[in-house]
Amino acid sequence: MTKFSILKRIFRIGAAVFVAYAALNVGRVVGTNAYFTATAKTDGVLVSAGWWVKPAIKFDAPKGGETWQVGSTQNLKWKVQPSDPDATIKDLKLEYSCDNKDSKTIEEYSDGNAPDHYAWTVPNDYISDHCKIKITATDSHDLTASAESDKFSISWMVALNEIMPKPAIGSEWVEFYNLGGQEVDMRDWKISELSSSGNENKYKISSLDVYAGPSDYKIQPGDFLAVKFSGSKLNDSGDTVTLYDPDGNMIDSHKYSASDVRQGKSIARVPDGTGDWIDPIPTPGAKNTKKNSDRFMRHYYRDACFDKKGDPQCAEDFLKNLGLWIDKMPDKTDDASNNTSDHSDANTPPEAPENGGISQDNPPAGDGAPDGYHRGQWKADGNGANQSENGWQSRQRTGTQTGSHAWTAGQHFQRTFDSASAGN
Repeated sequence: MTKFSILKRIFRIGAAVFVAYAALNVGRVVGTNAYFTATAKTDGVLVSAGWWVKPAIKFDAPKGGETWQVGSTQNLKWKVQPSDPDATIKDLKLEYSCDNKDSKTIEEYSDGNAPDHYAWTVPNDYISDHCKIKITATDSHDLTASAESDKFSISWMVALNEIMPKPAIGSEWVEFYNLGGQEVDMRDWKISELSSSGNENKYKISSLDVYAGPSDYKIQPGDFLAVKFSGSKLNDSGDTVTLYDPDGNMIDSHKYSASDVRQGKSIARVPDGTGDWIDPIPTPGAKNTKKNSDRFMRHYYRDACFDKKGDPQCAEDFLKNLGLWIDKMPDKTDDASNNTSDHSDANTPPEAPENGGISQDNPPAGDGAPDGYHRGQWKADGNGANQSENGWQSRQRTGTQTGSHAWTAGQHFQRTFDSASAGN
């Protein structure tokens, strides 16, 4: 074959390809990649071409990196576009899987009206950091495409909610909160803390006594469970508390330092289950609060630190720091006292013994109160009381009295209180 013949043949083939390409592009719908065929023949050379292009799938949610909790409702969003603008999506299947395990069907559509979103209530089939949504779509040309979302996490809808490392009374305890929409049985879950040497100690939830909440360890949606430790487990110098589900997956963890620990105050999330950790008054088994001033501490421990007879149950130093320590309680068995009423009766409060020369116009001054009288921390109010910060009330209060020391018209000192502050 001469050089000229070779060049001629190459030219013919190139021309055939060019004609075929032109024919194919004429046959295509502009802007699409649907299936088309075209045939071109030139100088005895026949060229045919064709291709199928499947529907395009794009995820809008999840985008990847989210943590979705069991019982929560999440909006799955996607776009499915056939390559032929005249085609439609006739079948669509929505699935999810975790850790490359078998997929589970979320929903299927086969009526030609597949939506572009789905409100999914996250089930508890898998707890994992490696979960994906999968979409399989078939268009009216019977072209089928599949695509997977980026990875997201599924976690339990239970969170550490409150920690009491240094109680003023009773045991150390930890509280959990159920943010989800279904009951969670906590019996086989575990809680851990670190020893002083840094070793992790795990405790099965059902092995710990309930401090507040359901006795069967089953937390209803929006409810709380607090369990208490036997002995001292939570370190005042700082600790890490971690919650594990029955399969050993870490669900939640919180590390606190020595500066976060104050006797009688908890370390709690506000709002419950999701907020920042602060140091308010304790609320085991109830909604957490931002209240953390000494005033709220005094109000809380007026009830918690005294029994029905008004006898202190908390440590003397703790009560003194709050201004709640009572140097001497009236005793109805004391010969020097005319106290004949029980402290638990708010309508008939106990009376201290009569003392000559002491009346509402001549109260004991400062710290020099006689036996049977008690110091209190007072602030002025609108009930006619004439008070000082650490002295003695010098005039009788009127109206409702809560934990106050009030003078009566006679020559004796009367202590009044209600059931929420008995012993103050």
